[in-house]
Amino acid sequence: MNSGLGAILAVLVLASCRSTEVTRTRSVAPGGDYAATATLKDCGAGCSPSGYVTLHDLKNRIGEGDIKVFDGNSGWPLEVLWTGPASMVVIFCDANHYEAKSRLSESMVEGTRRRSVTVTVVTTREPVIGGKRYCQ
Repeated sequence: MNSGLGAILAVLVLASCRSTEVTRTRSVAPGGDYAATATLKDCGAGCSPSGYVTLHDLKNRIGEGDIKVFDGNSGWPLEVLWTGPASMVVIFCDANHYEAKSRLSESMVEGTRRRSVTVTVVTTREPVIGGKRYCQ
């Protein structure tokens, strides 16, 4: 390929990566103590989708503000499945790279016991969660 054509193709790929479509999905854990927002950035053809998940403590026991519990790229789709009041599964099929906080602890609150939020990540078809296989 000549260098002029390669440069034109590179410009076209970069231009398509600038037309980002962002999708946000929020889900609340059973019991209503926590919520999670999954944010997926899809930049179109020639670019890999990326996404992240933030945890919201609706009662401010693990601190105010959002905590990023997952950050990944080159996967699809991005979903959060709550499997209990304080455990979530992040589904990001075929991701080639991700980082996750697998466990977050609540701060001690007078009159309550210490709990943790568990984050499990699924990127392949092997795991079965709640009788369902993801990433098929």
